[in-house]
Amino acid sequence: VGVLALVGHPLQAGDLPERWTLRDCLAYAEKNNPQIKEAWEGVGFARGRTKEALGGRWPRLDLATYLAPAPAISGNALGSRIDWNRWGAYTFGRAEAGLPLYTFGRVPAYLSAANWGVDVAEGEVKQKQEEIGLEVKRMYYSALLAQTLLDLIEGVHKDVAEAESKASEEYQKGTGKVTRADLGKLQVALAEIEKYHHAATRGTALAGAALRFYMGLPNGTTVTLAA
Repeated sequence: VGVLALVGHPLQAGDLPERWTLRDCLAYAEKNNPQIKEAWEGVGFARGRTKEALGGRWPRLDLATYLAPAPAISGNALGSRIDWNRWGAYTFGRAEAGLPLYTFGRVPAYLSAANWGVDVAEGEVKQKQEEIGLEVKRMYYSALLAQTLLDLIEGVHKDVAEAESKASEEYQKGTGKVTRADLGKLQVALAEIEKYHHAATRGTALAGAALRFYMGLPNGTTVTLAA
């Protein structure tokens, strides 16, 4: 079991499982990954185009109006004069009504194209779900491996640190059981293990952050992975 602490604002208790299985991670990512959400928005847009195409079968009324300031203009079609010292309101309005009697196959063609667009958008959602699912699986097992390695290194570090401490005490006593060379070897080994411990700690944090990113988890979520 690995524990990954991600910095930020935690969710409320009960919103997340206590131990995340791979299935939990995949299910959460499918609902919360931003890229998958964006793909679903594309489906909604495509379905809107279908409704728009269906609307071509019904009567249509278009109304356009606007109001704007304009200077005073006097004259006729052959000549006019603009008085920039006098201003007023210019208004315009237009209404158009249409009733489709025969569309020469345009509405069925538009509807067919719109339905095809929906199929394409839904296919993109499925493709994105598979892509994100693959990344979640990769990050899940990477996080488990990183945590396992970190636990192993911490255990070795503890043993070597205890051995170095005892050897240092024995060397200070001057009994001859531990030489300066023996103590130096333990200190070098301890320094080397600490270097690997720092690297493993960074790797665990990166793997956890990557998993959180692909799942769409908020910052600050503490995740306990179930091996």
